[in-house]
Amino acid sequence: QRGTDVTLICEVHSLPEFSTLQWDGLGASIPNTTLFLNNTAYIILHSVDQHSQGTYNCTLRQNEKKEIKKSVTLSVTKTYLKKTSSLYRGSSMTSDLLLICKSHRLYNRIMWSLKQQAVQGEVVLMAAEKGKKPNFYVIKPGKHSSIFYDGQEFIFHISPVRFNYSGTY
Repeated sequence: QRGTDVTLICEVHSLPEFSTLQWDGLGASIPNTTLFLNNTAYIILHSVDQHSQGTYNCTLRQNEKKEIKKSVTLSVTKTYLKKTSSLYRGSSMTSDLLLICKSHRLYNRIMWSLKQQAVQGEVVLMAAEKGKKPNFYVIKPGKHSSIFYDGQEFIFHISPVRFNYSGTY
């Protein structure tokens, strides 16, 4: 997933004397990011993005010969930051929950969903396409919910919060 660190591992049973094991990727050697320990070469790719995609080869070099020991194709997918917070409902029926999603980048589609332990899968609560009014499902939106999706900000207001609304949003 985009923005994550990826570690590629290449292990050989025995490393012949005067040989090297090294990761090569995207048409170039990557010696500064290759770590070698106990017959194993590691490469750590920090904060991968679309430029990190491609084929990485673990190459054993000995006496001017090259032998590819492992080949890995890296694909990077877009992901959204998933932040988990524990929320506790007050005893009154006037409790509110504002779910706010903001981004500096523009996205064409967005949704808020709820995953509950008792229910298999996720239930879509609110979904929209850029430039359109959102559709609401299951839980009636509060007055501070987005009435239009601009591609960067999407707010779902729940009021009052009921006990059966527990789960992962």
